[in-house]
Amino acid sequence: MDKKVTIELDQATVHELEAVFKVQGLTLEQGFQLFITATIATGRLPFRIEKPTERLKAALASTNYVAYSNAKDGLKALLG
Repeated sequence: MDKKVTIELDQATVHELEAVFKVQGLTLEQGFQLFITATIATGRLPFRIEKPTERLKAALASTNYVAYSNAKDGLKALLG
């Protein structure tokens, strides 16, 4: 059974993301699917975070999240 996952992004972020994916020949949906597939395949984020941006720092400091002990459990919750 498939599970629909919805995220909310502001319009500026959507446009920036679409532009990045378009350069790679991907749609927004394909880009997210690639991210999910790579995360599952490696068991971790498919990129290295060298220096946290202010946006990432704010997201990490937020209390509006659910914590999981490992990536597999988090993905299971997202994907069903």
